[in-house]
Amino acid sequence: MDGEAERVETRDAEADMPRALNVDLPAGYEPSPEAEVVVEAWPNQETELALEAGEGFTLHKVAARTEVRDGLVSIWIDGAAIPSQFVGESGTVDFRVQVIDLAAAFTGMAQVTVRYVDSGGDGSWIDANSEESTAPQSARDVTEVPTVTLVDSTIDDTEF
Repeated sequence: MDGEAERVETRDAEADMPRALNVDLPAGYEPSPEAEVVVEAWPNQETELALEAGEGFTLHKVAARTEVRDGLVSIWIDGAAIPSQFVGESGTVDFRVQVIDLAAAFTGMAQVTVRYVDSGGDGSWIDANSEESTAPQSARDVTEVPTVTLVDSTIDDTEF
């Protein structure tokens, strides 16, 4: 993990980061204490277009505070800490969220695009596809963050 991600992840749990999204877990899956939630950002369109033919890119591991409870993963992210090459023109960020739980022989993934709105230092995340995503907002105005469904990729023991 890079130093920046480690520094942000060890903040006090009460740190003032806005909730970016929720991820629904599959019915019947009960995460073990060893379950890990990994949040990564894709490069923005401008960065991808600047790549030479055959050149690859690396996803950016995002420092996030996560909570797994009642079949839902809630994810808080400081939008201002995401490097500019991962943020689109209108503040959109494409995230990949993975739940890796080797103790339960389970992995799952979800992808979502959300928009970060910063109104005078009071940032919030909103669904990039909603009609309200074009209206300026403050964190106080956002009542619902996007919820996506985790795609179950349960590990088959016969693969090993």
